[in-house]
Amino acid sequence: MRTLTAQEAAAKLGVSVTTIYAYVSRGLIRSEWDDSEKREKRYLAEDIERLRKQREGRREGRRATAHGSVPVPGAIETKITDVEPGRVRYRGHDALALAKNRSIGEVAALIWLGDAKASEQLFRTRVRAPESYRASVSRFSGLSPVERFQTVLALASDDDASSWDLRAVPAARTGAAILQMLTESVAGKCFEASTGIADALRSAWSPQQKRATELVRAAIILGADQPADHATLAARTVAAAGATPYAAVSGALSAFRGIRCGGAIGRIDALLSEVARPADAGAALRSRLERGEAIPGFGDPMHPAGDPRAVLLLDMVDAAAKGSKDHARSKKLAAAADELLGEKPTLEFAIVALARAMQFPADAPITLAALGRSIGWIGHAIEEYEWQQITPPPLRYAGA
Repeated sequence: MRTLTAQEAAAKLGVSVTTIYAYVSRGLIRSEWDDSEKREKRYLAEDIERLRKQREGRREGRRATAHGSVPVPGAIETKITDVEPGRVRYRGHDALALAKNRSIGEVAALIWLGDAKASEQLFRTRVRAPESYRASVSRFSGLSPVERFQTVLALASDDDASSWDLRAVPAARTGAAILQMLTESVAGKCFEASTGIADALRSAWSPQQKRATELVRAAIILGADQPADHATLAARTVAAAGATPYAAVSGALSAFRGIRCGGAIGRIDALLSEVARPADAGAALRSRLERGEAIPGFGDPMHPAGDPRAVLLLDMVDAAAKGSKDHARSKKLAAAADELLGEKPTLEFAIVALARAMQFPADAPITLAALGRSIGWIGHAIEEYEWQQITPPPLRYAGA
């Protein structure tokens, strides 16, 4: 196969050599050692050309869309989340402002029904996890948070005939019940009737750190929706089949467990574990680059200058965790990634950094991410019930 030097590859794509290394670490470009005495890394020309065409195609698509000349093929319309470079809005409201000033219930009601005040009615009644789960909770203690969530959803759906009412308000009531039951499956008895979701989780994970409640609330709200990924598509596809919100969230959780969705959180945590001391951060990244390994947790194509949600959450952690060695390691790793790759932390990185700084349990990051995303999945299910946009695509036989 034809190969290029790093400088040639960078010139082809119009990027820096450092960016080429970042593309390799993310698996976008393959590399190999040459046979010369210099023993230099070379990069596959076909990968470079594929990336060049993709970048050119995206530019053409943006230009055409900006001029209103063509529709986006296969696009699913939504009124829930608008993502622009450096900005994320839920129903037209800035996500950062919501994370600072609103409760989880209010943001959920806003995403589901477009009305934050509806939370007073949706969350008026405390809903417990099903008795069949509570009676055998020790049986499920060894499950991962996502598996526990799916178990609760399966048991609860059998007892809730009203969940088959797929109109917006009844479906939102089911959504409120789902959030409370998922919280109880993690927080246990800490989740009493008067306790909010964020405080329940904080009480279960770190009873002495009351200031951490704000961090938990912000993490869940900031991660409430990611409209363009497999898990969201799974939620809408299950809803399009006429299944209940329980099934839509469970289906989305199955996709979320995949390596291309929530699996990134485990990889970020593993990377942070490689940094024994803050001073080791740069060396850890360089070692990964030299081995051609991925560096997860940095670089969001939608936010080239950095995801504003990650910036806010990391700033909040910084204020609450002064003196934390874990947070010092996270900060050094973020600084090293910026220097070596020119890439900023993702929201997933910020959630992992939060959990480490607050000394939450190891499975807290995936719990926070999945619980937050459940809000968005319920919203997309409700929207799909009403709009019915998704239909199964025709399959074309390609076998012998």
